[in-house]
Amino acid sequence: MKKKLFFTSLILLVSFVFASTIVIIGDTNPDEIFLLKSWKKIYENYSPDVKTVETIKKYTKDVRAEVYFGTWCKDSKNNVPKLIKIFELLPDIKVKYTAIIWRTCDKSGIYKKMDLKRVPTIIFYRNGKEIGRIIENPVKTLEKDILDILAK
Repeated sequence: MKKKLFFTSLILLVSFVFASTIVIIGDTNPDEIFLLKSWKKIYENYSPDVKTVETIKKYTKDVRAEVYFGTWCKDSKNNVPKLIKIFELLPDIKVKYTAIIWRTCDKSGIYKKMDLKRVPTIIFYRNGKEIGRIIENPVKTLEKDILDILAK
């Protein structure tokens, strides 16, 4: 009984100390991502370039995307909420979101398997074949970089 009370108290203490820190690892979705309130705010304040998004729609047939990011990463925080909003306007693109841990702590081998150098990394596939990536930050804008990749 004393052990159970000790561990319950310990769990409550750790939960209290880390209550403001949310770490997401593994396959996830926008609802889980937006448990991070600051990420939700970036999403709400972002206005995609609608003209470019409309052009992207011409190239979305048989396209899927994988988004690898870290909740601990400033570039992920800046770009992933914007990507979510863009992808909502591109419903034909199937998107998989995967939150990953620091490279030095990665026991799953995902960095090596997916050839990830930095996060976020957005990988685009057409008919199962990789056609391009956005790594860390866009060269132009997220919308324009997506268009450049898909229009190839």
